[in-house]
Amino acid sequence: MPNAVRPVPVGSRETRRPAAAGRRWRQRGRRGQVAAVATILGLMLLVVMIANFLTTTLPQEMRVNEANHLTTIENQVITFGAILEAATEADAIGAVISQTISLGSVGVAPVAPPSGASLAPAAVGSKVAASYAIGVPPSYTPIPQKDTADGGALAVTLLNTYSPRAIVAFDQGAVAVAQPNGVPVMLVGPELNVTGTNLTLWLPEFHGNLSTVVGQGPVELSARLLSVLDVSVPAGGYSLVGTTTIAVTTAYAAAWLAYFDSSTSYPGLTVTCAPAASSACVGPFSANGALGTVYLNMTAATTLSLEVGTFSIAVV
Repeated sequence: MPNAVRPVPVGSRETRRPAAAGRRWRQRGRRGQVAAVATILGLMLLVVMIANFLTTTLPQEMRVNEANHLTTIENQVITFGAILEAATEADAIGAVISQTISLGSVGVAPVAPPSGASLAPAAVGSKVAASYAIGVPPSYTPIPQKDTADGGALAVTLLNTYSPRAIVAFDQGAVAVAQPNGVPVMLVGPELNVTGTNLTLWLPEFHGNLSTVVGQGPVELSARLLSVLDVSVPAGGYSLVGTTTIAVTTAYAAAWLAYFDSSTSYPGLTVTCAPAASSACVGPFSANGALGTVYLNMTAATTLSLEVGTFSIAVV
């Protein structure tokens, strides 16, 4: 029969070929699935590692960098103030003081640029006034006197990305640090000394057109000593009469108040702050908040030595 189908014996090569081909296809399919799963797991692991770096490792490293930047700025501002005071003490009229201010922190390339900072003059209204009275024996009729130093302050604001912003202020010869919604802290007290009944004070006064500078690199803060004013009482037959008052008007009044409240280096000195219940006197600090005035009063002072150094100041 020409069209008859030839029977194929069971187990022959003809019957085994389709089964073997199917097994080979399944094996290749499994190998492809394993490779795909391995690729997906590798990508998932990479995503987790990147996410961990961006959410944990990078912020931690940048917070350390920003903390180191704060320390650097504190040291630079403290050094600047110390040189100004030394130049005044030496009557070095015409002396030029230059201080680098590092506005930028260290970044983490290429994913996190440096955190910047700004350098700005003090808030309008910042000043120190020394009020006292002099008299001539035997009547000692008080003759009121007042000497004022205006604007002897500036501030470096750290524009942190991973940490709270911070302000390092050179404030009328003192150095304070503040953070929004916190209470300012005095790092270095003013050049005020009380020895027995003797009161000695150094004050800076800034003139010039110091404008706000914002950046991520170093800038040079330059000051030139223009004049030195020395006031000493008793002198010329005059003596101190009544209470001697140093009034400091500042955005960092809470730091001044806490500093003198906690110090034992000023016997006979009493301190108050006005407005007493204001945020300027007790916190929380606000960079654009109202100023407070701290009054340092000494009733038993018999000698007053006041030195005011007037500087021109600019960023060059």
